[in-house]
Amino acid sequence: MKRVIRASVADSEDGSPTLSRRSSRFMVVDFTNDEIAHKTFNNHQNPPPQDFYQLKQRCLSENTLFEDRDFPPTHASLTKDGSNPDPSVQWLRPGQICRKPKFFVEGVSRFDVRQGSLNDCWLLTATANLTANQRIFRKTVPLDNSFEEEEYAGIFHFRFWQFGQWVDVVIDDRLPTKDRRLIFMSSSQKNEFWSALLEKAYAKLYG
Repeated sequence: MKRVIRASVADSEDGSPTLSRRSSRFMVVDFTNDEIAHKTFNNHQNPPPQDFYQLKQRCLSENTLFEDRDFPPTHASLTKDGSNPDPSVQWLRPGQICRKPKFFVEGVSRFDVRQGSLNDCWLLTATANLTANQRIFRKTVPLDNSFEEEEYAGIFHFRFWQFGQWVDVVIDDRLPTKDRRLIFMSSSQKNEFWSALLEKAYAKLYG
């Protein structure tokens, strides 16, 4: 049984991230000509953004599961004002939802993605179309995300183009469910989770 490790950027006096900190908490990355991502070292971010590789290595070395305090498993992460909480919602990790969760199941296609309870067909369409461009897909959905036992630490990351630069968004894999079923975007394969985790990362980016 793994312990948990929590990580967040610095908060304001009332405990919530400030607007300036929200905009700077994601690591800026650049890509080499062969599409390998690396940190943009000349970009001085304050406070320091979450570093996926450092956090994952720490979790693996300490046999812990990552918990993201910047995007906690609460109703406030599901709505703008956090009102009208639904007590039937449970935040579960994929391993609590199904046996042998996978990031990808037999590759990716636009038919993988299913819309959830949100009226976000625009995001569903964008995600489905993303699978048609493998170069952009690999930039957005890093292939080093994994549920394989020796690599799994409950931490994942995705990259988005925002304000003229690529940013790396780190999340944990706790997802909102009802009756052990995902509430929002999901895959046609019950044990495939790349699309659900991508949607969570996008929500964190603009949350």
